Amino acid sequence: MNTKNIKPEKLPDTDGNIPSEEIESFRKQMYELQLEVDILKETINVLKKDPGVDLNDLKNKEKVAVIDAMKEKYPLPVLLRKMKLPRSSYYYQIKALATEDKYKHIRREVDRIFMKNKARYGYRRIHAELKKIGIKVSEKVVRKMVLK
Repeated sequence: MNTKNIKPEKLPDTDGNIPSEEIESFRKQMYELQLEVDILKETINVLKKDPGVDLNDLKNKEKVAVIDAMKEKYPLPVLLRKMKLPRSSYYYQIKALATEDKYKHIRREVDRIFMKNKARYGYRRIHAELKKIGIKVSEKVVRKMVLK
């Protein structure tokens, strides 16, 4: 087939008779699609997740990170609705991220003891070492720190 002989055809003339409701619905649809694309791009940028990630599978903490990155461009209620995150959960996560880790100094000691002993100590021995230096903490807390 020779493509040089094909002439472009003119589109049928509509004289601009597209109903305003239809134009408005197209604008709304375009806005929703652009929002979805921006959310997926931001998910890739902020969370370094796979481009095919399902937004419903994200944890609330991850959703909040994406929303915070986009709340300058889109209104918060729109983002919350699109991410299917309740407003109360959003503000709860914001507050939780702002609070400081109460075991921060103990965590450093656990890491130091663990590395000093060439990663051979378990939580019981680490707990005993902490007790020797005068740090009172539950064995369960030490176990959780060692797991992380």
